[in-house]
Amino acid sequence: MKCALCRHGSTLPGKTTVTLEREGTIVVIRDCPADVCQQCGEYYLNEITTEKIFAVAQDAANRHAEVEMVRYATLLSQPPPSTVSNDKSWINAHGQARL
Repeated sequence: MKCALCRHGSTLPGKTTVTLEREGTIVVIRDCPADVCQQCGEYYLNEITTEKIFAVAQDAANRHAEVEMVRYATLLSQPPPSTVSNDKSWINAHGQARL
């Protein structure tokens, strides 16, 4: 797919680090599967990955964690959280809510 950000690069399957922040909680999830632009590095997550990331972020916020860092692979072996939040107010490291 053509990158929507730089409009020059093409995306290929790869892995990226997602950093989210909200109300004093920072969540870093490493090695997330994503389509990554070969030109600018912008990444695009599918819906299933996004839901898992939001669930982890919400769980960290509910526990009032200041910083939470996990590898995406560990999320696959954990049972899903009891409540999945549709709250999309998380922002990434650049101040953008792009998930």
